[in-house]
Amino acid sequence: MKILPLAASAYVLSASLLLSCKEETKSLETLSTQTPQAIESPKTQGDDASSESVGDLLYSRSTLIASVGIPIEPLLVTPGFSGFRSVPNLPQGLNLDPTTGSIAGTPTEATESKVYRIFADRLGRSVTTELPIMIYAAPTVPLAPIADKNFTNTAELNFKWAPTIHNPLGAHTVAYQVQLMKIGENTEPLLLESQKTTANEGKFSVSEEGTYVAKVQSIDALGHSSAFSSLSSPVLVDRTDPNPAQITRVIAAIVGGSLVATVDWSAASDPMGSKPENLTYAVCYEASSTLFVIPSTCESSPSTLPSVTGATSLKLPAITMVRQESSAIQFRVFTLDQAGNKAPSQVYFFQLNVSTGPSAND
Repeated sequence: MKILPLAASAYVLSASLLLSCKEETKSLETLSTQTPQAIESPKTQGDDASSESVGDLLYSRSTLIASVGIPIEPLLVTPGFSGFRSVPNLPQGLNLDPTTGSIAGTPTEATESKVYRIFADRLGRSVTTELPIMIYAAPTVPLAPIADKNFTNTAELNFKWAPTIHNPLGAHTVAYQVQLMKIGENTEPLLLESQKTTANEGKFSVSEEGTYVAKVQSIDALGHSSAFSSLSSPVLVDRTDPNPAQITRVIAAIVGGSLVATVDWSAASDPMGSKPENLTYAVCYEASSTLFVIPSTCESSPSTLPSVTGATSLKLPAITMVRQESSAIQFRVFTLDQAGNKAPSQVYFFQLNVSTGPSAND
């Protein structure tokens, strides 16, 4: 055997110690880089348990996040323990089975995140574990939707609603579910269509006449839904023309070179439901002879004509006369319902006699 000098032996020993220190340092560095990955963020009630626990008392989920009014999936615990108790008591609606240690129930009150210590006994010793629990407030019920129009003859219905107000202890609203229903006679509203949207409005296409309503619910970030709102005001889809009015009398007079006329008619009706007081009447006129020249209004849109709502008589603005000679004037009244449908009356002829002045035609 070859004996190394003392200095050389010291050198080998120092090198070995240095290598050992380097390996230990490397091991600590590796542990340090792994430590943040072992720290878990809060999990929903569907996550598996892998968090730190005192002893070997473990629940099937390391964190419980639930919502008011939504039953939780029961939490199960490591078998072999008894005498379970919690400090403090679990949130209202959640129950800890003192024998099996399972936690179940339906939360009834929102609470901020809090750590609950669960104690149990095994083989004469007490063991404990920690369970963070947060109970979110139930999703907020939206206000009733509002329709763009209460009457329409188009195929599209549009409903809007105010965004739900966020509860400080609730998950944020991320979507809405809006439903369209049709109201029948003496029956409950019939569900026609349901759509999910992230906007606070819903658009529906309809093919039939009738009365429609909508309701909406909010959906929070946990996927839980609120109760439905109350129903919107009804929307009548009406594509049927009203029954036309009929002119019954015209009273006319020439004043300062202009014709002033009052037109009377019988009340109209709407088979689809516009009330008589909501029907609008527009009156047009034109000369039936070139002897009496006035600008014709019967080629105009009813919306630009002299009109009245819920009445059966209308005094027309003064009609400028280009030539004052005996002639006939024809009048017509248009009936418009709330959906925009219109129905013209028959033509009513009025004989104007310039030489006799004011006259009436019954």
